Amino acid sequence: MIKAVIKAGLVAYDQGRIAAAELGEGYEDLVAEARAEMGSPNGGTEPAKRPAAKSTS
Repeated sequence: MIKAVIKAGLVAYDQGRIAAAELGEGYEDLVAEARAEMGSPNGGTEPAKRPAAKSTS
């Protein structure tokens, strides 16, 4: 009985650690994306504008 409770607790603890790690990964991805947008010419507030193509005529 007690061993079953300990096992269940260990399983729950491991699943919690996995969920926390995945949540942290998602957070890190969002931070990296925000930093990349901040480094864009327009500060990430709107899509970057491409320079007009030069005419070859």
